[in-house]
Amino acid sequence: MSLMWRLATEKAKREAQLQRLEALLATPDDRAALRARQQAQAQQGQVRPGPQD
Repeated sequence: MSLMWRLATEKAKREAQLQRLEALLATPDDRAALRARQQAQAQQGQVRPGPQD
């Protein structure tokens, strides 16, 4: 396993964990804003899985 692949995997895990925490703490309005931001990132090719309501 290459070092770069491991670093990318760890970063993705941390980002997913952070998003789960944000989703737990978020109000419905916050969730809508987070979803809109994720959709914009996906359109730019920066796909990050988010919480599924």
